[in-house]
Amino acid sequence: MPLPMAAIYTLPGGGTPWIVVADNLHDIVGFTFSPQAGFTEGFRAHEENWQLHGAPMVMPDAETFVSEDSATIVWRGQAIKKPQRTTIFPNYVAGMSRTAAGDTLLVTGTLLWTRHPGGEPEDHRMPGETVAAPAVSPKHVFVSTAGSLLTYDAATLQQVAKFDWTKGGISPPAIGPYGDVYAIANNTLHVFPGICANCPDVPPLDNMPTLTVAPTTPAATGQSHFENPQGPHGLRLYACTQVGGDDCGKPVAKAFCQAQGWAKADKYDTKSKKVQAETLSGEACDKNKCKVFDFIDCEN
Repeated sequence: MPLPMAAIYTLPGGGTPWIVVADNLHDIVGFTFSPQAGFTEGFRAHEENWQLHGAPMVMPDAETFVSEDSATIVWRGQAIKKPQRTTIFPNYVAGMSRTAAGDTLLVTGTLLWTRHPGGEPEDHRMPGETVAAPAVSPKHVFVSTAGSLLTYDAATLQQVAKFDWTKGGISPPAIGPYGDVYAIANNTLHVFPGICANCPDVPPLDNMPTLTVAPTTPAATGQSHFENPQGPHGLRLYACTQVGGDDCGKPVAKAFCQAQGWAKADKYDTKSKKVQAETLSGEACDKNKCKVFDFIDCEN
C-alpha cells in the first residue's frame, strides 16, 4: 500500500498555504504553517469505517481528493465538515495525479483512469500492476508498473513508449526541472533524458536507454544570504565543528554553503546566545550560551 504524503495548496484568493495529510487509516487533517507558530490544525475529519489510501490531491480550485476503499473522499476549500464520498473511481485507488488541462488521473491495479472536469471516468488497461501515482508533464504521463515504465500522451492517453524492467510499480516516477524522468525499479534508479521538441540530441521515445547520466545543472552564480542558518534538525547552526571545540567559523560556514550548493562562504557573523543550537552533524549544544551564526553569505 502506498505510504501517505502531504498535499499543499493555497486558496484561489490567496492567504496562508494549507497542508493536507491522510493517515492511511481513518483521519484527514488540514494544517496551516508559519515559521513563527509552526503547524496549526485547521480541520480534521474522522470516520471509523474509512480505509484511506495514499496521498491527498488538490485541484487548482482547491477541490481535494483522498482515495478510500472503493470510493473517493471529495471536498472543496479548507473545510471538510461535510465531505462527500463518491464512487467517481469505483475501485481501490493506488495513486492520484492531474494534468495541466485539469483532468484527474488515478491508477488502480492494472487500470489507468482519467476524468475530465464534470465528466464520466474512462479506464485504460495497462500491461502490469502498480501502487504508485503517475507523474505528469505538460505532454506526457509516466506510470511505473511491476514490469515496465509506461509513457502515455497526456492529451489522448495513447501509449507512446514502454521500457521493460522488473520489480517496479512501488514508487512513483519523478520529473526533473529539465524534463528528465527518474524512476526506481528493483533497487535501480533509471534516469531518462528529457523529452521535448527543442531539446538537442534526445533519443526517440521507443529507444530510451536503460540508464543515462542526468544532465548537469548549470552552476548557480552570484551570492545567497542565509539569516540565522539552521542545522539538520531545525535548530540554530552552532559555529564550531564540535560542541566545545575550537575549529569554528570559516570551516563550518564553508561546509554549510557547500551543503546548499555553493562553493564557499564569503561573509559570516557569529555570536554567543542563549538559544538551542546544533552542529552540522546534529550534535546539540548543551551549554548555557551557544556560539551560533547570525548570518552566512555564500557564493561561487
